[in-house]
Amino acid sequence: MVATAPYTWDSGTWTKLRLQVRKTKEGELKVQGKVWKQDGKEPEAWIIDHTIMGELPAGRASIWGNPYSGTPIRYDDLSVERAR
Repeated sequence: MVATAPYTWDSGTWTKLRLQVRKTKEGELKVQGKVWKQDGKEPEAWIIDHTIMGELPAGRASIWGNPYSGTPIRYDDLSVERAR
């Protein structure tokens, strides 16, 4: 784990998650994330904003979760786009 942010999770409801990884300069990556309730407005600010030194590894995009409750996290409607 490289970064954390407080968030109150509501079990049994839909939650939207936006993750962004982009190269900011040679050998530096910016990782940003935000989360909000499905019926809410997307926050302007990123709640996770972390810099990683290195290059993006080759491969395919994927997402996974490791809940503390033991209940599986299910992802739906996953899309991968160029960072804005």
